[in-house]
Amino acid sequence: MKLKPYIIAFSLSAILAYNTMLVSADSTEQPIVLGYTLYGTSTDSLKVTQPAMNQVSTDNFFFYADGTVQGEAPKEVLSYSQKNKIKIYAALSNFNNDINYFDENLAHNVLSNSGKRTKLINQIYNIVVKYKYDGVNIDLENIKSEDRDLLTTFVKETSKKFHGSGHSVMVSVPAKNEDDRENTWTWPFDYAQLGENVDFLQVMTYDEHGTWSQPGSTISKPWLEENLNYTTRVVDNKKIIMGIPAYGNDWDLSDKSNSKMLAWKDTNELIQKTNAKPRRDGASGSMVFTYTDKNNHKHEVWYEDETSIKQKTHYTITKNLAGVSVYAIGQENKQFWTAVSSGLK
Repeated sequence: MKLKPYIIAFSLSAILAYNTMLVSADSTEQPIVLGYTLYGTSTDSLKVTQPAMNQVSTDNFFFYADGTVQGEAPKEVLSYSQKNKIKIYAALSNFNNDINYFDENLAHNVLSNSGKRTKLINQIYNIVVKYKYDGVNIDLENIKSEDRDLLTTFVKETSKKFHGSGHSVMVSVPAKNEDDRENTWTWPFDYAQLGENVDFLQVMTYDEHGTWSQPGSTISKPWLEENLNYTTRVVDNKKIIMGIPAYGNDWDLSDKSNSKMLAWKDTNELIQKTNAKPRRDGASGSMVFTYTDKNNHKHEVWYEDETSIKQKTHYTITKNLAGVSVYAIGQENKQFWTAVSSGLK
C-alpha cells in the first residue's frame, strides 16, 4: 500500500503504528490448504483432512472435442464442503479416458476454435453456478508447444466470464525453473501472462521423478526451491499455491512395468512387510529404502515422511505464498495433515 501525498502530514510515529497494524492484519490471514478429490472420494476421506484443509478442487470434469463438458458433480463432497465452509473449485481437465492420459489433440481442437472455447467456458460456468462452486480450476496438461498463446487466450476468456459474477479462477501448471522453449512439457504455460489473469496459479511441484524416470525424490528441496524462485519472480507471491504429493513411488529395478505410485497411507505397511530400513536422503530431504520382492526383484522406494512434508510445506511461509495444495485426498492419513499444519507455522 502506497501512502498518498496528503498523508505526509502524519507524524512518523503514526505512520509506524499504521504499518504495524497492516503487518498484523496480513499475518492473521490463513494460508490456503487445498486438497484434490478424485472420482469416488468419500466424506470419510474428507473428515481426515480437518481442520487443516480449507479448500477443495473436485477433479471430476473433462470435455469432448466439440467443447461439451462431461463429468458428474460429486454431491456428497459438495454438501460436506459447503456445510463446513470449505471453498470449492471445479477442476476442468483434458484427460481422455480412452487413452488414459491428458489429450494434447483434444486440447488443441478446442483451444484453436473460438466457438468451442466459448462453449466450453459457458458450460463449465453453468456447472459452477448450478452446484454453487466458488470457482474453476483449469487443469490442462500435455499441451502442444504451438498452443501457448491459445492457452493464455482461453484462460483470459475464462477469467473475464467468471470474474464478472464474482467467481474465482485458478490455473494448474507444471513446475519449471525457467521459461524454456525447448522444454515442451512446460513451455505452453506462460506463467507471467497466466498470473496476471487468474486469482491463483497452482504450481504442481511434484513428480520431479516418477515411474517413467529413474528412481528419485518426487519433490526434492533443491528442485522445489528452484521452481519457486522462478515462479515468484514472474507471478505475485500471493497468487501462488505450491503442490505437495500425498504419494511416493516404488520402482521395480528388474521390471520397470511393475513400478507404481505408492500412497502415503500404504508406505508404513510396506516398510513393515518387507522389513525395510528407510534412510533420509540428505540432498533431497526425502526418504528412501530398498527391498526384494517374492520374485527376487529389487525395488527402490522414495517417499515423504512427516518431517519432510513439514519442511517442504514450510516453503509456503518462507516464500510468502498464498498456500499449498495436496494431491490427492484419500491417499494420506491424519498424520499427513498434521505435518502440513505444522509446516504452515
